[in-house]
Amino acid sequence: YVSETLMVINKKIQNSNTPNRGGIYHHNCVSSSSHYMNQTYVEDIVARLRMDHTNFSTLVSARRLEASAYLLQAALLLRTGDIVETGIYMGGSSIVMLKLMKEFDLCNKHFWGFDSFIGLPPLRKEDKKLTFGSDSQMDVGFWASSEKTFIHKLKIHDVWNESTVHVVKGWFNETCRVAEVKQISFLRLDGDLFDSTWDAISALYKRVVPGGYIYVDDFGSFEGCRDAVNLFRQRNGIFEPLQYIRENNNNGKTPDLSIILFEAVWWQKRISRIY
Repeated sequence: YVSETLMVINKKIQNSNTPNRGGIYHHNCVSSSSHYMNQTYVEDIVARLRMDHTNFSTLVSARRLEASAYLLQAALLLRTGDIVETGIYMGGSSIVMLKLMKEFDLCNKHFWGFDSFIGLPPLRKEDKKLTFGSDSQMDVGFWASSEKTFIHKLKIHDVWNESTVHVVKGWFNETCRVAEVKQISFLRLDGDLFDSTWDAISALYKRVVPGGYIYVDDFGSFEGCRDAVNLFRQRNGIFEPLQYIRENNNNGKTPDLSIILFEAVWWQKRISRIY
């Protein structure tokens, strides 16, 4: 298995750093370690964390955690922009990204995590439908956690830093627009619902730097989330192609495109300059 996400990212980095494009990536911002953008290394980190059932909690699959790690690593190469995650729950994906930031980030990017910590807000009609037609069992208050639990888990994994890790508590429609983060190189959205996704992306997308990365964890699962992303992209003239993170590789056989499963998508924000 070769990560499609990693291959696409590497191609984008190569294409964007050609001389006539000036280069949006700055390799002095990352450690020169041989582990950087290394698939085996990332897979090993994710596997070891997922085996720690006491101190590591996540609803995100290994494939999506690995894809988030590759996107984070690519974002670290960008000259400006912090890392933002909306919907941090108990910190699973945050821990993966913060471990990589601790090892590779040389440009002092900050991490911003947003969550209500009291679970999901009221659902719309479309939020109660899964993409493939069945009814969702989600309801108000699902996936509640606490800020204290989140910080505790980060401390256990030695990735808590009160100077560079910012936890923003509250509903996204109240916190995202007034958040102090100025520029974003990686925006990871994990809000499940239409409103949670819409409130976050509509407030934060304009802060994503040209060439920055946007990841949506629930696009392939929940109709509300997918509708919010599609509507936002349509209204704002966003035509960058969606990249799908596959959940299965059909056991190494030629994949049947009709049954390949995915939950998450990502895209790279276009570079404003016209070449």
